[in-house]
Amino acid sequence: MQKSMARVQRVSSLDYEKNFKDKVCLITGATGGIGKAVCRRLIQAGTLLPLAVGAIVIMIGRTMQKIERVVKEFRDQGIVIRDTHFLYKNMDFNEPSNVEKDFQNLMLKTKGRLDVIVNAAGVVNRKSLKQATLVDWDKSTYPA
Repeated sequence: MQKSMARVQRVSSLDYEKNFKDKVCLITGATGGIGKAVCRRLIQAGTLLPLAVGAIVIMIGRTMQKIERVVKEFRDQGIVIRDTHFLYKNMDFNEPSNVEKDFQNLMLKTKGRLDVIVNAAGVVNRKSLKQATLVDWDKSTYPA
């Protein structure tokens, strides 16, 4: 067991910063769980680098209220958010008619660049398998 653990290497902050510098990273589901953690890490890594070389983070959440709450939480924790490297937009993937237009507008802001997509958006169905309907199942596996 120890032998296999010895092969596992922790990615250092420098590796993380080097791999994501100047990358345009879009994170869906950025207001909860995994998406929020990814945003936090990308933003923190960028603040350790000289100005204008960190990742450009595009934070996508369902509502602007939730996004603003997360941004405030980050700032309250002392995380520096550079306006030149941070965009946020509310998008509800259950409303696909708006998503294409919103996405095109984001691409104008990044001059057509998008290097990394982290899809952490999801729908939680709190019904048991016996209670869930086919519609519930479809929503949780194919939200859009």
